[in-house]
Amino acid sequence: IRTVGPIAQKTLENAYPNRRVPILYAPVNVQKYKYTKRGTFYLNAARHASDKNVDKVIRAFQQMPDTQLIQTGAGPDSEQMRALAKGYPNIQLLGFVDDATLARLNGECIATISASEGEDYSMNLIEAVASGKPTISVNLDRSVRKQVLTETGVLMPDASSASIMQAVHTLDVKRAEKMRKACEKHSNLFSKEQYVAGILEALHL
Repeated sequence: IRTVGPIAQKTLENAYPNRRVPILYAPVNVQKYKYTKRGTFYLNAARHASDKNVDKVIRAFQQMPDTQLIQTGAGPDSEQMRALAKGYPNIQLLGFVDDATLARLNGECIATISASEGEDYSMNLIEAVASGKPTISVNLDRSVRKQVLTETGVLMPDASSASIMQAVHTLDVKRAEKMRKACEKHSNLFSKEQYVAGILEALHL
């Protein structure tokens, strides 16, 4: 048995208490993503649905008028998101964008923000680190009640607007730039080569 992340790993190991379940991340074409330049904005790429907490991201940037947010995505809550962003020139909602545009935005941003809670495997975060950009996301370890600074970004204790604001202030452009090499190295965990090696190991080949 293999699993895609720590949440599923914990569930499976609870179901099979005498068995260790290793993590094997689904493969991503990390070569597709490249660092382009020093960032001038934060990126949130998420579907406009309640579990993605896009509204909390927008509310955080409402209180940071000198900090730019570009948000991509669409969904059932799009009308609400547009209403929240209206009147805030530092917040741009681009709607759905194609893969090439998203790859370009990843390479140009300061960092990528994901406010989803309990998401075991986030493609957006992997695409960000493959682009040499750090990430801001919710800590999967819910027992940690404070912000954690890592080599590749910031882990928030929750998805509140206050936590998002704190994380953005912590992960400014200077600190983000220093994380580039660590991010690019970390992205190799999600490469196709790493996935194939994991499959061969599982099959004892």
